[in-house]
Amino acid sequence: MQGRLAGYQGRIAALRPVYTAAGDATEIILDTGEIIQEGRGIRSVRRALARL
Repeated sequence: MQGRLAGYQGRIAALRPVYTAAGDATEIILDTGEIIQEGRGIRSVRRALARL
């Protein structure tokens, strides 16, 4: 998944947590307004971004 996040590095405008019956996820909002759904919780996504 880090490879996928690396493609968005520098373009991320916001991270938004999403809570559903299926589990926690994160929406990555890019500077273009595009929304990417990531199937991990926001804490995991933040950690992965910090490792880049």
